[in-house]
Amino acid sequence: MMKSTQPDIIYDESGTLVSAVFYRFEVLNREDISYNFEVHNKCHIQRRNPTGAELDKANKHSWLDVVPTEGETFEEKSCCPNKSHYRRLWSRPTTVEAEGGPAISDLVPDQSGLYVIISKKFRDRIAKSQLTGLRLSKLEVTSSAFDKYDGPELYFAEFTGNYCQRLTPKWRCEEKRCPFCGYAPLICPVCNFREVNCPKCREPTTTVLDAHEGPKDKRLTIADIPKAGRILEGRQWDGCDFIAGHFITRRVLLWLQSIHAAPYAACPARVCVDGISCEQQAWLRHAITPI
Repeated sequence: MMKSTQPDIIYDESGTLVSAVFYRFEVLNREDISYNFEVHNKCHIQRRNPTGAELDKANKHSWLDVVPTEGETFEEKSCCPNKSHYRRLWSRPTTVEAEGGPAISDLVPDQSGLYVIISKKFRDRIAKSQLTGLRLSKLEVTSSAFDKYDGPELYFAEFTGNYCQRLTPKWRCEEKRCPFCGYAPLICPVCNFREVNCPKCREPTTTVLDAHEGPKDKRLTIADIPKAGRILEGRQWDGCDFIAGHFITRRVLLWLQSIHAAPYAACPARVCVDGISCEQQAWLRHAITPI
């Protein structure tokens, strides 16, 4: 079946964009990265050494991974009068279940791939690094294999720098209407919140280009994130090294590389520098300076 070739909604790449300052960061929860469309050959990738497969082959202990079992969900509200709209939605684990081990890496993969969980040793190294924008909370750890988990302490690392990712997309059509019932607008004119399901007919309004099923599929298509990377709004950045939405500065990346931390992927992001202050210009210079 013929599919759409041009997406209806594209990524807004307007403005003066600067690269090699910020990166989108995630802990790799699989050694095969093909599952993640955003991780590609321009990303900085560091796997655990030896790999899990090499440990299995050598018949040695395996790496420790975790499965989040309990947590909390939070909403950052926008200034919109519509109280159902939010600027950001995120969650924080409180309890995880340990699997494998006892070998433990600095960054501990979780099955969901949503969180940054670290070892106690790595926590101590971060504390000495003077990097900013990180809140650490100790996790309760259980084990399905043993009555009581007696391994090292684990911590959830929450990125607290001001959330400044550009989210507003560009629409090829001027009227942002539901393709099923015509309801408009699907983008809130006050806060730019995008309705995933139409508020009127409840149909899913969008899909990624590869999942579109051709002319009979009414859903609007969304373009993939460009390989050049996501975009941060420099005017909204507060100078922190760890930024909400899982972004880090080059300063953090260089530090991770210097201590051989693993496993992670750091993918290029860009920053729009239009309208930034003199103080933010100084922060940008500091963000690429090694510790």
